[in-house]
Amino acid sequence: SLDILLYVFWAVPSWNHELAERHRLLMDIIRLAKSMGVKFAFPTQSIYVTNQEDTPYDPLPSGDSWQNYAQEQVKDMLNKKNDISGPRSGQNDF
Repeated sequence: SLDILLYVFWAVPSWNHELAERHRLLMDIIRLAKSMGVKFAFPTQSIYVTNQEDTPYDPLPSGDSWQNYAQEQVKDMLNKKNDISGPRSGQNDF
């Protein structure tokens, strides 16, 4: 990427005027870029999802078993939260 830092100070009477001038400057930059055929890339992110052979697949329950499933999940979270070993006990993990 090409990152450009524009360091600008405005001599304006109020914060509202400064915000208006900042907006005007940014819009002028966008208009200039458009007239020159310059395009801005949007930030992108790629996410790859895989299922490893050694990772067990735990399908979500259907029907009436949702309540039991949710209760088990809460119990597991509480057990992990109340476990006093590891980083939660104040030990550094690095």
